[in-house]
Amino acid sequence: MLPADETSLAWDDVVATDGADGLVAGIRAGRARAIGRAISEVERDSEVGCRVVAALAADMGRAHRIGITGPPGAGKSSLVGSLIHAYGRRGRRVGVIAVDPSSRASGGAILGDRLRMEKDVGASGAYIRSLGSRGDTGGLSLAASRAADILDAAGYDPIVIETVGAGQAEIEVSEVAHTRVVVLPPGLGDEVQSVKAGMMEIADIFVVSKSDSAGAERTRADLIAFLRLRGADAPAIRVIGTSIIDGAGVDALVDALVERESCRPAGVAEKALVRLIVRRALRMTEIDLAALPPASIQDLGSRVSRGELTLAQAARAALDAARRPPKATRTPPSTDRSGVPND
Repeated sequence: MLPADETSLAWDDVVATDGADGLVAGIRAGRARAIGRAISEVERDSEVGCRVVAALAADMGRAHRIGITGPPGAGKSSLVGSLIHAYGRRGRRVGVIAVDPSSRASGGAILGDRLRMEKDVGASGAYIRSLGSRGDTGGLSLAASRAADILDAAGYDPIVIETVGAGQAEIEVSEVAHTRVVVLPPGLGDEVQSVKAGMMEIADIFVVSKSDSAGAERTRADLIAFLRLRGADAPAIRVIGTSIIDGAGVDALVDALVERESCRPAGVAEKALVRLIVRRALRMTEIDLAALPPASIQDLGSRVSRGELTLAQAARAALDAARRPPKATRTPPSTDRSGVPND
């Protein structure tokens, strides 16, 4: 279960009355309900969520953000559960953002990762929140970075961001994480080559999961051989085998992560937000273009076909039409005899 929130219905009244201020106070006090509501607000991209993030700006930037990605079935959620326990034994509270596939009906997270990890929270004080990917091509919902900010302000450290999937498209965890962990199952064989151009190239640490299984050592050897092909000046990358059956390798992984806390790159969150803004702008433009009358787009296509417009000119015309404010529908104000509007 998630950490108990000691508040009662009275806390609901505080949040409802004070809005963003009530949520900010609750987050600083570590109240799980306030944290959850604030994350819901940033997920909806609401004004309240924006005010909460602005008010907490001075409390952010302290936590180590760890991105975990890998193919489905690699054991990412089980590994996160083991990390929760291992950090808990060291007196650390882990915040987890699990980016799950979205429900086609509601758009919300399907909650598979959260259900698998909740049993691992126990007395560790960890906080787990699932976010729907909402079809985001990079496997990260646009709210993931802001949700991590809120957990950061609430005092969770480290913050683990686990992404949906695997392959070339699922590498955008690198934009919001200080340390990137790629989890691979045993027996990949030649598949190591097929994914190396994607998430393989973002890894700071490789984890071979299920190291008690047949083929685990071969996969680890293949990864080490792959890393040797890089230039001599390439940064060192650890390859660690882990097993949730006997806990092998988990403490070694935590040691490697703690080692990286002191050398994490600066400005990760800021760079991520720049990319997220660009992606949101592109998405908004796509929506505006889709709202244009089909006949107007067809007309532009015909003019390109006849050589009257270049493709670039037609595209600019479509963008101009999408940005043009809708025609005024209200009745023009009445005027007095001098022609000056009465209103």
